[in-house]
Amino acid sequence: MAEAERVVCCIPTCGRPERLLSNLQRVGQVLPAGSLIVVGDNLCDARLRRTLSSLELVHSRVNYLEVSERNISANRNACAAAALALAPNADWVAFLDDDIEVPLNWWNCLIDVARATDADVVGAPSVPIGCNRSLWLEVGLAEFRRGGKSGPVDVLSSGGNFIVKSEWLRRLGDELFRLDLGLTGGEDAELFLRLKAAGATFAWCAEAESIEHIEKDRSTAVAVAWRAFTTGCACATFQGNGVNILSRFISVASALVRAVGAIILAILWRDWKRCVRSVLGAAYSLGQILALFGVKFERYATPRKPA
Repeated sequence: MAEAERVVCCIPTCGRPERLLSNLQRVGQVLPAGSLIVVGDNLCDARLRRTLSSLELVHSRVNYLEVSERNISANRNACAAAALALAPNADWVAFLDDDIEVPLNWWNCLIDVARATDADVVGAPSVPIGCNRSLWLEVGLAEFRRGGKSGPVDVLSSGGNFIVKSEWLRRLGDELFRLDLGLTGGEDAELFLRLKAAGATFAWCAEAESIEHIEKDRSTAVAVAWRAFTTGCACATFQGNGVNILSRFISVASALVRAVGAIILAILWRDWKRCVRSVLGAAYSLGQILALFGVKFERYATPRKPA
């Protein structure tokens, strides 16, 4: 039975109290009895702390953590450190974004795939659902997040819905997620590359597909294109290490040219889904090019503390 495995769940949050509370109820249902949930709050909201202190979950209990440094990497690192300290015997550490709603079979599916593949890290899809229907949201996030069938994979790319063996987190030390990527994005992909380099193995669990609730302002064309651009900018800082900058520039510039060509063809053929996909590819490549010359952009605005 999956209950034999011990897990502690980390949920970093920032300014989404209603969604967080709703998702906590579900997470509390699906985790094994006695599991601990660590919530790291980047707003240090006293109202949220009081609410969580009185929250009763089915199988789990919540440990609230204030993280004053406004940085998603700092929040995730603080959650992981607390998780390992509060649950030293846990076999797994789960990471969930605060806007993700997991299915009832989430934990059982993840641990079944972990056992079947003997993987050290298991990821699952987080399919975005926006307040308004958006082709940009569907192509820019949903298609990318779905992935393929369950089984071993080379590496993961997105860290909003995954579990990792606690022993691997201890091996990597205190700064699991790079602080310099905490406002730009890409900190999860960079962690996975380091885990892979250290010898960790990965798997994908399609059956643990979760829902990511996207606010209206994050599903617009500008917002999704900006995300693709900043992701390219951030990933260029740690991808392609060991390759000289001229070779990287030629590779990325070629990808940008191909994307622009694809945009033109898609417009001529009136294939709007392909057009959106190509625009996002061009935005990603442009971000990579600028990053090669030292340009950085912050994806996440510094949150305001509640009054």
